[in-house]
Amino acid sequence: MRLVSLLSIAAATTFAALTFFGPPASACGNLRGAKPIPPVKDQLVAFREYSRLFTIFPHFGLLQPEGTQPVYKNDTHGRVKGINFVSTKGVAVLKAQFEYRPVPNTPRPRPKYSPPLVPEHTQILYAILRAYSGDGGSMLDYAYIRFSYDNRESPYESLAVSTPRGTARTNQPQTLYGGCYSISEQEESLARSIAFPGEKREGDLDDEGAISLELPNQSKRRVWLGQSWNNDKISIMPASTINNL
Repeated sequence: MRLVSLLSIAAATTFAALTFFGPPASACGNLRGAKPIPPVKDQLVAFREYSRLFTIFPHFGLLQPEGTQPVYKNDTHGRVKGINFVSTKGVAVLKAQFEYRPVPNTPRPRPKYSPPLVPEHTQILYAILRAYSGDGGSMLDYAYIRFSYDNRESPYESLAVSTPRGTARTNQPQTLYGGCYSISEQEESLARSIAFPGEKREGDLDDEGAISLELPNQSKRRVWLGQSWNNDKISIMPASTINNL
């Protein structure tokens, strides 16, 4: 188990998630004064009851139904405009469509030493997810997701989601300050196990943040140990990773 000392509350930075600083003895003292973070599993199970089409942890991504293969459709600019998850019977049981910001006629000038940013035309504006029955005849579920940005060429700031179960809001991992918290080895181990293929999470998760989550008719939650996402690709995770929690 380790302790993290947080000094005040601040919003997410544009380019980085939470950084945990080793607490001075005067700030955290010992384990007796530290509060454990809310169990990550409990928060993810709550979100799973809201939508099983996508995940917000460790960041936004699609959940691939068991026994399917993704089929991509790109536009002329190389952006993923659609992904169909096709069963062994050749039926698309989950369809995802994406709308992006328009491509500028002239590339925006960038300072020589500026940090890597998200090109504006690759920023997703909307994602529309539709789940279908095994024969493809009936739509069983949907999720309409709107991405908001705090400025151009930055990772998304928040998501507004609509499903048949109501409206939810979530965001990029936030830098949180204020209080003293303990993070157990079990929580860190669970966080590492929930990863997108090719995006393995290693180390002490010292650059991770807390995701704010507002579900319909429920108190605001925080899902700790989230990971920043910069829209450079559409991440896909096997649905069983979340379903088997």
